[in-house]
Amino acid sequence: MTEPMDRVLPLLDRRFGGSSVADWLTALGVALLTTAIIGVVRRVAGRRLARWAAGTSSRLDDVVVGVLGSTKAWFSVGMGLWAGSQYVDLSVKAEHWLRIAVSLIVLTQVGIWLQSAIQRSVDTYGSGPDEDNGARTRATAVTFITRLVIWAVVFVSALSQMGFQISALVAGLGVGGVAAALAVQSLLGDLIASLSMFFDRPFDLGDFIVVGAEQGTVERIGLRSTRVRALSGEEIVFANGDLIKSRIRNFKRMQERRVAFGFGVDYETAPEQLEQIPLVVRSVIEAREGVRCDRAHFREYGSLALEFEVVFFVLSNDMTVHLNHRQAINIEILRQLRNLGVMLVHQPSARSLRLAGAGEAHS
Repeated sequence: MTEPMDRVLPLLDRRFGGSSVADWLTALGVALLTTAIIGVVRRVAGRRLARWAAGTSSRLDDVVVGVLGSTKAWFSVGMGLWAGSQYVDLSVKAEHWLRIAVSLIVLTQVGIWLQSAIQRSVDTYGSGPDEDNGARTRATAVTFITRLVIWAVVFVSALSQMGFQISALVAGLGVGGVAAALAVQSLLGDLIASLSMFFDRPFDLGDFIVVGAEQGTVERIGLRSTRVRALSGEEIVFANGDLIKSRIRNFKRMQERRVAFGFGVDYETAPEQLEQIPLVVRSVIEAREGVRCDRAHFREYGSLALEFEVVFFVLSNDMTVHLNHRQAINIEILRQLRNLGVMLVHQPSARSLRLAGAGEAHS
């Protein structure tokens, strides 16, 4: 037993490249163990996170699972080599090239992680319906631009790790970038606004929007402009940069429509009839399906009539449905008031009063 050990020990003490055979074996074991541990953690953690993410409603965990799944096997190998190299004495040249190799592996893996995170975020948070060509176009643009930026940074960092002087390159790129940005400032503003709209999604294709004095249905959302079909038929083109700065009213996302109106009755109306009018109006509104009554009250003594105010909600964003309910309710209220023997009194609208006042001032 002693004789084989006597033969092995001198062999382990032999030195190669500044380290003993025992050190090289230790480094190999550490490298293999590190590679195996990272690989097992990557697989086990990935499977457990995937099962956990499948049972949650959050989207962030889906992005994390996707990023973890993009970890490459050669990253584990690279980390294993780096860990094993700590147990041997390498020459300056070998250590230099090992450092460069590990740096390139890490930078490449980081680039892949960032790329996967952007791609998963775009797919998870910004994807539109299958027929939304505008959403697919913007998703492609977001992915392309971010990949370009990520790999440009990785490339410059890799050159720096390899010993290249990149200060002049970075300075040149900075000056060139500023000049290019000034030259295409408006285009870049519209492009950035398009990306902002892609994630924020103030409207989608088919939504009816109002922007200032313009209104219509969104037909196309491009990288530079958004096209809206006006009610009168013409196409309105908005620059995305101008559109994102505007107040946008999106009627497609309206859950219900509020209707408020008033009417006046004759001063000869009896108090008993006045008490019945809000009850009658409320019963007329509540009898209709898809409508919610908010209030009906005798509001005030007007100059020409006893004024009532009514508010109800149509539980639909469709304008035709809204007008159908409003028409039917108006007719039925008129019928019920006449059955009560109540006489409606004409009240000039605010617009007609303004016109009359303007006419008197002009004369």
